[in-house]
Amino acid sequence: MKRFLDIIAIVSRESAGWLIFGLLVLIMAEVFTRYVLRTSLLAADEIGAYMVVGITFLGLAHTWVEKSHIRIEFVIRRVTARARQWLRIMTLFMAAAITMSLIWAGYEFVSYSHKIGKKSATVLEIPLQYPEMVIGVGALLVLIVIVAELVTTVKATKNPKG
Repeated sequence: MKRFLDIIAIVSRESAGWLIFGLLVLIMAEVFTRYVLRTSLLAADEIGAYMVVGITFLGLAHTWVEKSHIRIEFVIRRVTARARQWLRIMTLFMAAAITMSLIWAGYEFVSYSHKIGKKSATVLEIPLQYPEMVIGVGALLVLIVIVAELVTTVKATKNPKG
């Protein structure tokens, strides 16, 4: 299980990392064309926005595994270890439920865009189901990580010594 979660975290990290690099190149190209060539890459804003969404959602699983997200600990610092474990289980269940609803909403979003043939209202006319898929994929990756952590936490609660 650990190896599988490591692979998910690596895929998450590398996907977001390459998108960040791509965004950097895109911004540099836009600056060059705008200020040196006195023209513009007409699609830079659109592609950049899709990349930011990709960075956000594809990077979620890595952020979760590395515990790099913002944690508010003023409550859990004041309770017993046992209460802390139960709070962790409850918050993991809530995180899983919210993430599952995000996956479902993402699926509905992509399905609707595909059904009506929705395209971006720009020069590129990108079928929007492709950039929208990133939301569901990123949410699915983080759901796998959350469920694995939930299983580990429940096992530790049932068997505190081992």
